[in-house]
Amino acid sequence: RHYRANMMDLVPSLMRRARWQHRTGYYNDERATYRRIIRILEEKQGKNDISLIEPLIELGRSYSFVDTNDGESFAQTNPYSAEIYFKKAVRIAEDNDASTWTHEADTKLALADYYMQQQSVPSARKVYKDVWDLLSTGDEQLEHRKRTLEELNPLILGPIPEFAGDASRGDLVSSAVDVREGTVALSFDVSSRGRVSNVKVVEFSPADFPEILRDVQRQVRTRLYRPRFREGEPVDTDGQSFMHSFYYRVAEMEERRAEQLATD
Repeated sequence: RHYRANMMDLVPSLMRRARWQHRTGYYNDERATYRRIIRILEEKQGKNDISLIEPLIELGRSYSFVDTNDGESFAQTNPYSAEIYFKKAVRIAEDNDASTWTHEADTKLALADYYMQQQSVPSARKVYKDVWDLLSTGDEQLEHRKRTLEELNPLILGPIPEFAGDASRGDLVSSAVDVREGTVALSFDVSSRGRVSNVKVVEFSPADFPEILRDVQRQVRTRLYRPRFREGEPVDTDGQSFMHSFYYRVAEMEERRAEQLATD
């Protein structure tokens, strides 16, 4: 009731709520919030206003996630719906007089990243090439190109467990449990299609928790990157490194070692 006279005052709060809904996994609610923001902005500012770009892109990105809190989420989460929102953001960035080169570059990158996630590699490469050309003049543009296209940028990063075996977060604050930190270090390559290959173990210590090593390897293999570009074309990137720390119970490690000795 308080904001009914000026709905624009609601937008910052709604943006914060949408980000909170994303962090907590309520993706269907997040999408509803972004749609409400977009309706308010279109009504008050017009359908071509520059302020629509951010909520449109975030709405599109939300379709990459499945809301496990909603039993009907699979029916509601068609990732191909996202293309509509990315393309609308690109159109605004191209047509609005208030738009800058950063608006156009970043909205097109978001669209190309979406195509990569949907495995529409030819479409992604076409849009990435447009961005490369856009960022090929001027010092600021070239610096932006270096960060966004000349280096690897992750698009999909799965969660990696922090605790091995029976260890838990509560053990970190318990004086009764001796918890220590282990390490997994991997090397891997990234293809010009953004896919990970050739995953190798560089270091794994202690070696008594092979299940966490398998989890880390699996998560790294399923990652997707925006590939690195050279002269406007995607290239392979070899020799990448990844290090992950995890916590384990010393007592459990010793038990596992004793069991292994008994079976040898």
